[in-house]
Amino acid sequence: MASFFVPRKLYIMPKHFHGTPAPFDGEPAFNPELTNQIGLGGLPIIRPRCGEEADAAVNNYDVVAPVPDETLPVAVASPDNIPFSQALDGMDESPSIADAAVQMEAARNSINKVFEEELRPPRGDAFRHVRVTEASNPELVMEAWRVHAEGYYSVGFVNKDAITKEGFMASDIDKARGPYVDYFLAVNPEDDSERATMRKINLSEGGTYKDLPAYQLCKDKLSPMGIALLESMQNQDVRLKEIGALARTPNTSPIAVHEMFRDAIQEALGKNEVWFFSIVSTTHKTLAKSFGEKNLRVIGEDVPLEDERVNEGIALKPTIVRPDDFIDNMLTAYLEAKTAPERIRLKRSLLFFTDGLDSRHMSEQVFTTRQTMLMEQSASA
Repeated sequence: MASFFVPRKLYIMPKHFHGTPAPFDGEPAFNPELTNQIGLGGLPIIRPRCGEEADAAVNNYDVVAPVPDETLPVAVASPDNIPFSQALDGMDESPSIADAAVQMEAARNSINKVFEEELRPPRGDAFRHVRVTEASNPELVMEAWRVHAEGYYSVGFVNKDAITKEGFMASDIDKARGPYVDYFLAVNPEDDSERATMRKINLSEGGTYKDLPAYQLCKDKLSPMGIALLESMQNQDVRLKEIGALARTPNTSPIAVHEMFRDAIQEALGKNEVWFFSIVSTTHKTLAKSFGEKNLRVIGEDVPLEDERVNEGIALKPTIVRPDDFIDNMLTAYLEAKTAPERIRLKRSLLFFTDGLDSRHMSEQVFTTRQTMLMEQSASA
């Protein structure tokens, strides 16, 4: 199962935090002393506030990223009502606490090494981001499997019967594996228990959309338009991919998820990629509010998951995303927004997804609008 599932929480940060916008290629940077950004440069990790505390705090804080649901903090709970680590207890040959500590230390060292060897864009990422494959770094791939399993279990997507003794999702549920899969990992450098993961599934040479796990899952619910759209891509110079297995550990800020998605969007720009993936239906609605409806094109009906290991009521929505159109579609949604809350949410998203982006990857209208937004924020500080 390769689905896009983002648990909901409210994360906040002080209004007095001043981030520095990354300079555009060939453009002068703004003076950080004169700007009042939304915290995208050097963003700290902020703990969640819930209930009345969140309601009171919103008056003195800004939400700093396009969180899936900005108004409804939700407690993290598993269907079994026990922590992930305890769910593994009692399984034959499950990792001991000492073994788990060794695994985490090894993963930390490997992540730091890969991170230091990569050339990263000049963004204000709060998390360290790496991309690996099963051939390049099997150790980190297994860490991504663990984060995926813990994330899905902890939000109640699956129960403990879906988890193997190693702490992975059962392979007949998690089918997005193999030599053509790119694994994304995000880790908080200040607390490496805070992790998130995502995957990009590539087609093998000669492969078609019918080989993607999302198609196999959704094929009976795809609309005629959706099937025609996928078929047409076979006859065009389109690089069809699948995005899936997006998850985070329970104590991890949703900022990690959004940073990973931003990283993937920015890396795909100019490559004529199209992403086909399945999104939990309730998540689709909240993401569309932040990204714009046009960026999450639905191509079929909701697909219920009839598996006793999957929580009842979970359904997936087959969806298409075009990275090359993503930022322009977001700008269109911002310009067409009917209410102030919509415009504020989409403005945050536009600034977030263009943070650190080379101006050559922006249309003139996006670039001009972004500059205007930053100047307005500076003037109102």
